[in-house]
Amino acid sequence: MQRLLYSIIISFFLIISCGKKRPEGVVSEKKMSEILTEVSLIDGYLNSLPTDSARKVMPVLYGKVFERFKLDSALFIRNVDYYYGNPELTEKVYKKVQENLSQYERVARVEDSVRTAFVQDSINRINYMQRLYSNLQNLRYYYKGDDKIQNYIDYSKQFFLKFRLRLFCFANEYKSYPDNQLSVAG
Repeated sequence: MQRLLYSIIISFFLIISCGKKRPEGVVSEKKMSEILTEVSLIDGYLNSLPTDSARKVMPVLYGKVFERFKLDSALFIRNVDYYYGNPELTEKVYKKVQENLSQYERVARVEDSVRTAFVQDSINRINYMQRLYSNLQNLRYYYKGDDKIQNYIDYSKQFFLKFRLRLFCFANEYKSYPDNQLSVAG
């Protein structure tokens, strides 16, 4: 009976002791995934820069991330070692990092498509305004209209005189023109 009791107590302590606790100074999985997301974004940005420029801005950018999450480089390395030491945790963290990065990419694509649509709309408006201006210029310089006709009354009078009509009607008023006025060259 004592053996059974001892074996139960020992197995109980072994089970409890086998459960890995997170060491002090190691951040949670959620916070680690946010840190690694930021680091991945910084790495992507640094890869787009020339090598000498990347070396100059790298400490500043990583320093901002460490400052934001209240870490230093040694604590960051200890966190990375802890999570890399447990493949299941590493897989969870990197799935979350991948989700975060794909969400950032979706947001960037939407913003880019809105920006592109706005630019295209602006270009279309400018083209439309240029066409209107060109049409206005064509009307101004190439219109072969009669400069003397300014309104409907003058136009009607000119029309009747041109076709040698003797009667001019406007606003229920009838006028008759003598023959000498009808000899207008038109």
